Amino acid sequence: MTKDNQIKKEYKRIHSLYETLPADSLELLEPMIQNAAFMKVSLSGMQSDINSCGCTEEYQNGKEQTGMKQSATLQSYIALMKLYNSTIELLNKKLPPGTKNSKLENFLND
Repeated sequence: MTKDNQIKKEYKRIHSLYETLPADSLELLEPMIQNAAFMKVSLSGMQSDINSCGCTEEYQNGKEQTGMKQSATLQSYIALMKLYNSTIELLNKKLPPGTKNSKLENFLND
């Protein structure tokens, strides 16, 4: 599945949680939902890269200074994960009444 298709699928999944909101409220949330879907798919791709390439990479400054540092992918992953978490937290505060079940409630209801 292409990245665009994955993003569309994730967008639909997130968007479905907010379908019962009034149109004007939903319109305000659209950019956050789109960004959350993009971030989720991007994080998954970065996670695959980190798993295959590792968390560190070698660096060389000049002739004699070398060492290991955090990989650029890991740095991007950490930054994007923080942004994703804050976006999801904001979206969760806007969930329609009755959809704010805890994980335990969801588990017990299944």
